[in-house]
Parts: sequence; C-alpha cells; structure tokens
Amino acid sequence: MTRVMPTLALILCSTAFGTASAQTSGQVNMVEVERFVSEVYLDDGNRGTVTTPFADKVLYYGRARSRAAVLTDKQAYYARWPQRSYTLTPDTLRVAPSTVTSGGMDLNFEYTFSLSSSARQTQGRGRARLTVVRDGDGIAIAREDGEVIR
Repeated sequence: MTRVMPTLALILCSTAFGTASAQTSGQVNMVEVERFVSEVYLDDGNRGTVTTPFADKVLYYGRARSRAAVLTDKQAYYARWPQRSYTLTPDTLRVAPSTVTSGGMDLNFEYTFSLSSSARQTQGRGRARLTVVRDGDGIAIAREDGEVIR
C-alpha cells in the first residue's frame, strides 16, 4: 500500500499509475484520485442530492448493492443530516492497486466531519475505504466501507 504525500502525487501519477494515456486504457491516476476524494466524495450531497458516481454494482459496507440502492441510502442519510462538512485529514490518503477490481485503485483515508440537523449535531473523525474504477471519462466507486474513529 502506498502512503500518498502531496509532493509525491505527480511522481506516482506518472510512474505507478500512468499518465494521461492510462486514462484511455482504463486505469485511474493519482491526480484524479486526490481530486475525487476532496472535491467529489467528501463534498457530496451539499446541494441536497447525491452527486458521487457509483458503479452499477457496489460492495457497500460489506453487502453487494445496486447503484439505485446505494443512492437511496445516501439520500436518506443526507435528509437525516442536512448540514454536513467533511475535510480530508492531511497525509492520510493511501492508495494501492485494487485487490477487488482489475484496473481499479483501493483508497484509504481519514477525515473530520461535522453533522447537524434541527434536532441534533455531532462531530468527529472517520476512516473511509473505497475502491474506484474508470467510468467513461471519470471514476466511480465500486466499493465503500468505513467507520467513525472519533
């Protein structure tokens, strides 16, 4: 497993995971991964809808689920916690070739969160484990798992 340091991202992108040519061959690259985690996955739902792309079939917290089932679960979570904030914890993103999906990448990272609704609020730290795969011009989640670590 590779621990990704911000200064190594471009080196890893051009060596271990390929460059722009890898995008056409189905591989996912490091620049995409970092952007996906920070700007898509951790920012998802802030406009009231699920925007993170998921594969047709997802291993979702240990159970095989359809994309529709995952989106329904995510939307219910967003309704339960209408105000959400997630921030990637620096230097925690680890990336390795997927053990689950050919051409995919396994991501492990920690984040801080703050959640609130009209009735309650909470904050803490979490850990996420994702497998991402090429999906057209972008990437999609094929596996999602994680836990609160406070």
